[in-house]
Amino acid sequence: MVAYRDGSERLGLTDLLVEIPPWVYLGTVMGIAVSLLFYAAIGHRERSPFWYPPFGLAGFFAGNWIGNSLGLTLLQLGDVQAAAALAGALLALVLLHLVIA
Repeated sequence: MVAYRDGSERLGLTDLLVEIPPWVYLGTVMGIAVSLLFYAAIGHRERSPFWYPPFGLAGFFAGNWIGNSLGLTLLQLGDVQAAAALAGALLALVLLHLVIA
């Protein structure tokens, strides 16, 4: 909590960042890393690499959600279903690659 001159207290940025679960940070880093590696390997050089991370993140978190829904435990890192999440990210990136080709 951050105290202000008028006597009120509000949540500060660090208070909000503590509330975010660790798997969200791990998923964000992994999703962006997969997206940029995909771009480096087979992305279009004429296109900006900034198209890839939003789709990679969406696919990563969708794959993680599906993996949790199905109860998969293959390659689980904490609360992240890494195998399902990586498959979702790659599927989203391949679809993006086909659409912008």
